[in-house]
Amino acid sequence: MFGRSVSTISREIRRNGGSWNYQGEKAQEKAELRQQRVNRQRIPEKTWEKVYEGFKQDHSPEQIARALRLKGNLVSHEAIYQRPYREIEANRLVYRDLHLGRSEG
Repeated sequence: MFGRSVSTISREIRRNGGSWNYQGEKAQEKAELRQQRVNRQRIPEKTWEKVYEGFKQDHSPEQIARALRLKGNLVSHEAIYQRPYREIEANRLVYRDLHLGRSEG
């Protein structure tokens, strides 16, 4: 009906007051604040160097993120997937060995 899974919708409702107290406008404001916090987080270049080392060893982004988390470096596999595309768009770096299932174009 909404194009989202039932679990996503139920989590949204629980996070914002439950089914009796849900207020869409307040929920939207909270979501925008959360998004701003996520966008402001910066991952140090030294951590990215470790990510690139993981790529050289043919590790997946999930494996790299897990290994770095164990060493106290927090970087999500989603961030690892996203960075190459931002850099490709900026014409700074191209990963030819990172198979992500996305078309370049």
